[in-house]
Amino acid sequence: MIEAREDQRGSNKVFIVGLDGGTLDLVRPWVEQGYLPTFQRLMKEGLSSDLSVELPPGTVPNWPSFMTGKNAGKHGVIHWFTREDQSSRWSIVNSHSIREKSLWEILGEHGKESIVMNVPLTYPPKPMKGLMITGLLTPPSAKDFTHPIELQNEIESKVGRYMIYPDAIYREGKEEKFLSSLMKTLDVRFRTSRYLMETYPWDLFMIVFSETDAIQHAFWKFIDPLHPSYDERLAHFGKGILQVYQKIDTFLKEYLSILEKGEKGTTLIIMSDHGAGSLYKKFYTNNWLRSLGLLTLKRDFWSQLKEFSFRHGLTMQNLYRFVFKVGLANWRRMVDKKESAESLMRKLFLSYHDIDWERTQAFAFGGFGQIYLNVKEEHAGLSSSTELYEEVRDEIIHQLLKMEGPGGGRFMDRVYKREELYFGKNSHRLPDIVFMPRAGYVDPGDFEFFSNRIFDDAIGASGTHSQNGIFLIWGEAVKSDATLGETKIHDLAPTVLCLMDVPVPTDMDGRVLLESLKDEWVEMHPVRYIAPEEGSPEQDHSYSSEEEKEIKERLKGLGYLA
Repeated sequence: MIEAREDQRGSNKVFIVGLDGGTLDLVRPWVEQGYLPTFQRLMKEGLSSDLSVELPPGTVPNWPSFMTGKNAGKHGVIHWFTREDQSSRWSIVNSHSIREKSLWEILGEHGKESIVMNVPLTYPPKPMKGLMITGLLTPPSAKDFTHPIELQNEIESKVGRYMIYPDAIYREGKEEKFLSSLMKTLDVRFRTSRYLMETYPWDLFMIVFSETDAIQHAFWKFIDPLHPSYDERLAHFGKGILQVYQKIDTFLKEYLSILEKGEKGTTLIIMSDHGAGSLYKKFYTNNWLRSLGLLTLKRDFWSQLKEFSFRHGLTMQNLYRFVFKVGLANWRRMVDKKESAESLMRKLFLSYHDIDWERTQAFAFGGFGQIYLNVKEEHAGLSSSTELYEEVRDEIIHQLLKMEGPGGGRFMDRVYKREELYFGKNSHRLPDIVFMPRAGYVDPGDFEFFSNRIFDDAIGASGTHSQNGIFLIWGEAVKSDATLGETKIHDLAPTVLCLMDVPVPTDMDGRVLLESLKDEWVEMHPVRYIAPEEGSPEQDHSYSSEEEKEIKERLKGLGYLA
């Protein structure tokens, strides 16, 4: 067992509960109906508001934006995959992909100890002052997902087998099994958190419950009568989303009991990386770019043959429908281990390997409305320093804004140029255009050319992400009768540092949410600022091909990838 030191540091502690995909759109009505009594108490005694998150509204870039207090142009991570410099290869991101210091790294430099559990993009765990259990994007087979490494064995001996991911993935017709698996994972996560918070000293404790997002992706069609896949006979499964929130509500009650028995002065924060809502139809940006002549395929025999088959219905979307209909949902596991299913799919189906990059001016990657212009100067494409670059970008934006959606009406909600959203030394890694369609529609970032349509049915996942996350703050320092201004995800890190009496680096993009804090508390704890130091030193960490396959399978099972 790791030596537990006596805690003599006093108050100014912060306890953070992250709800992946948590949304007040669900919490508010359930509080009013009496289903979430602990949320009700916290909202009455504290402050709550929608949290404005960074675009695109996904797990990435928003967990890195939360943990650094900076926009993606600084921390450099915007999607599950990042394009390797001067390469057509896209690799899965990890903790070393984040080019800025995390909240717990900064706290450690000021002598503060943190316990961090299940935060996405923390694998591999970096050296820190405190304890860590990594979260999403940890390879399921990893043996080094804790810091220190011996913490894993201690948890298994004192609490039981720790689960980063649920044992089951969502399959239609297996709703009860999936929900049961999520509940089991929730229990394991909570028992582990309670053991750590009661055994070891900490100044910051943070735990993320990812099950809220997983259940929403799978079950949203059961709570939205307007969803194309809504079936009144199956609507009772919609209670599964509420049951996940109710279980977390009971966890919050126990956390509060522990906090209130301890030292006074601990602030509780509940937050999310994005909100949630219905996914009605998918918008395939690359097919749309092809229709404009901006994305061009190779002219060789095999690419043209695959394109012909693609036009006539040989698509991953149709294969997906077929394997579920005949009960072969786990077909990927039948593929010879010497050749990954992904490699086989690229041989059979149209993919990025079939793009003629020298004649392509724009392509989409990553989903959630990310368009990249082909800026490789060695190609006959575009250079970002030329007038042609702006010409093409302006034309794409013009075409996006005049688009009509299914059934007519304006399709795009918002369209941005990169520099309108991001700034910093890593902005060049980010998409040239980011757009948000109207509610209910999204580019899912499915496998390359997944469908041969511009708009297609949303099979598999029925819920998607929205830009309004959740923010709730409670504690003795909190002014419960205040009105919060716009609260952004970048504001949380500087606010936590202020609450913990640690100076805020001046290069953080967020502000301290002073309106949420009592005047007398602010007078006794004025905000202090400090000149920024260099970010996290760049280190290389690459997943093995087997680890990449494991992670992709988990992302698919959780509804993040098709």
